[in-house]
Amino acid sequence: MRVGVVGAGLIAQVAHLPHLRELPSRLRVVALAEPGATARQAVAQRYGIPRAVADHRELLDDVDALVVCSPNGTHADVVLDALEAGVHVLVEKPLCLTLADADRIVAARDRTGLVVQVGYMKRYDPAYEALLDDLPADGGAAHAPWHVATTTYDPGLAPWFAPPEAPAPGNGPDDLPAAAAHELADRTAEQVAEAVGTDAPDDVAAFADRFLGALVHDVNAVHGVFERLGLDPPDRVTDAFSVDRGRACGGAIALPGGGRWTMAWLELPGLGDFREEIALYGADGIRRLEFPAPYLRAPTTFTRTEGARDGAATRTFRSWREAYVRELVHFHDCITAGVACRTPPEQARTDIALLADLFRASLQVPA
Repeated sequence: MRVGVVGAGLIAQVAHLPHLRELPSRLRVVALAEPGATARQAVAQRYGIPRAVADHRELLDDVDALVVCSPNGTHADVVLDALEAGVHVLVEKPLCLTLADADRIVAARDRTGLVVQVGYMKRYDPAYEALLDDLPADGGAAHAPWHVATTTYDPGLAPWFAPPEAPAPGNGPDDLPAAAAHELADRTAEQVAEAVGTDAPDDVAAFADRFLGALVHDVNAVHGVFERLGLDPPDRVTDAFSVDRGRACGGAIALPGGGRWTMAWLELPGLGDFREEIALYGADGIRRLEFPAPYLRAPTTFTRTEGARDGAATRTFRSWREAYVRELVHFHDCITAGVACRTPPEQARTDIALLADLFRASLQVPA
């Protein structure tokens, strides 16, 4: 299958392009679209991509599927253009920035019959699957109240990349033509204003890059837990915060039966390590997921602790199988074998709605 990659930034270089290279019999990268000339040329050369263009619309006639890794504010337009051209899409999270665009994408997907898969790679992690398989078979209501805690400490990129592993040069905003940079900034601000009612630069960065670009991972994973439990997605925000353009953000959500879901995403450059944890507390024990930095091939760990008369018992499951690769294989299977998409745009819409509510609530907190 011929694949085009849109966007030559970090996520394309450290995740999708290396893993696509492992699947040549399924997915063959034939084209790259990137408006920044330096990044476009460097990445095409590094990964042996035969065609590199500035505009994604230039390659739609030559591919069967797109992997969308461009800035968050471009996702809706790229996905809709691809669907209109008859091209399947794997789009990095977030699907888009507004609920209206999510609805347009769902409608275009339904009209065309094409695959739209959202890049929530954690949903393809075997340890996450082990968590879902361990949930009560009789549903969640009987085991309420559930309490959930999701916490991520992110040191940024400095600890992970050094030559020769460093991303190719020129993938920052300075590489964009001035007109393209202004258009991207304006378009993103317009979408954020539609989504949450503000286009202040700090708010645009917080919502588009941190809430929808980072915190969304944990939100989607927890939504998957509640989906498996047969419970409605929780949506009543009781508390929220956003500090320093969203570099510290999170809040609390009311859960059925009186439980709570507390979440926090914190950028901590001084930490020097990445830590992400999802903990699920129920009447039948504690379930915990610990994720490594997404840029490393390291195991994800699922731990289950339950009580007994003679003390607590703990079981542990670890997986080294790469979630990004499994995500790409699933995308191929959805297209070629009609497998039901595990992370469809409807799911992303639920995530966007909750995060928009959370962000609006954070605006009410005095600085």
